Amino acid sequence: MSFEIVGFESELDTDSALPPDCESDDHIVPISFEAFFPSSFMRLYTDAETFAEFMQDSPWQVTTLAEFEMIPEPDLDVYVDDRTEFRSWTEMLRAAGPDFIKRVQNH
Repeated sequence: MSFEIVGFESELDTDSALPPDCESDDHIVPISFEAFFPSSFMRLYTDAETFAEFMQDSPWQVTTLAEFEMIPEPDLDVYVDDRTEFRSWTEMLRAAGPDFIKRVQNH
């Protein structure tokens, strides 16, 4: 199974985030940034309360996934390094992943 982070405008109920037959690797489950990076994660590891606030304070105007994907990753890495306990966007994603899986499995 793989996960795909979706844009800011849609929320996904994490209670139904995984299909019942999630053992299969052919499922792609869309996840909002806010579901993947809940406020508890953001408060612990960043200087923002929410992912939306984190992006609102950024140098980019981001309201859609397409706009987020246009941010050059080296620039995003610098922003993440400045505003979080992580050195890169990839490191931040890797830290949030296991926490997200635990939350979904516990529902």
